[in-house]
Amino acid sequence: MFAEKGLLHAGNQTTVWLWFFWHSGYPVFIFAYTLTEKFFRLHQFTHKQANRFMLAAIISTIGVGKFSFSIAEKKCR
Repeated sequence: MFAEKGLLHAGNQTTVWLWFFWHSGYPVFIFAYTLTEKFFRLHQFTHKQANRFMLAAIISTIGVGKFSFSIAEKKCR
């Protein structure tokens, strides 16, 4: 908005790609939730295993966000 080349080197199509990732992320999250709900309902996990799963979920969320941003950035150039 205030930068000469746009925020974070954004191009003409950045808005479209950000909208796509924003609106496709929720259905993907719901699908992943239903898969994990079926799996975890049948198993009992220790506290250590639950902590590992949460760490993996946080790291994968950051990774997906970074991957989505890199795709949007490359498509806009």
